[in-house]
Amino acid sequence: MANDGFSTKDSPERGYGLNTSRRLLTKGMGGDFFMLSGSAFYRLSKDHDEVVELPKTIRWDGTIVLMRIPVTLPEHFNIYEYI
Repeated sequence: MANDGFSTKDSPERGYGLNTSRRLLTKGMGGDFFMLSGSAFYRLSKDHDEVVELPKTIRWDGTIVLMRIPVTLPEHFNIYEYI
């Protein structure tokens, strides 16, 4: 749900940090994003966008976010296009 902008905070100014960071990292910087939560994981890169349901015997009660941040940025990268 967090990937779609939902948040536990009760405020109109919430729910955009994860989505913005994910787009900045993958589309702008050329990095990779991986999130594991509950019984599924989500992977996003410039070539992949997928949600994978895990077997019923595998469950993570919490959330793990992994990011591969490139050492060098694309030549025309502009952070202001993403914030």
